[in-house]
Amino acid sequence: MQDFTKLKVWQKAHALAIDLKRTIDRGPKWDYPDLRSQTLRSAASISDAIAEGCGKKSNLELARYCDIAAGSAKELLGQLLRARDLGLLSVQQFEEFEKEIEEIRRML
Repeated sequence: MQDFTKLKVWQKAHALAIDLKRTIDRGPKWDYPDLRSQTLRSAASISDAIAEGCGKKSNLELARYCDIAAGSAKELLGQLLRARDLGLLSVQQFEEFEKEIEEIRRML
């Protein structure tokens, strides 16, 4: 078991979830409550899976949870694509989040 808060990948995933929440709250009204909710859940799921994996007893279990986190990151990317195409995120905002997501996936 290790302190997940000291992992750079967890810190980046946590910051991504916070940045996304703030962006959504400041941006245009998301008239798609299901998309908003699922997007925020997927973003939080990345850092949550890392944290949960760090509480497991073996590195094999940690790797499994890192794989789950990587899957959540791709899910988030798909949701952000929809948000961009619906005009809820600008192209620039999308590209910034995409870059952060891909960096986190590489770290995982």
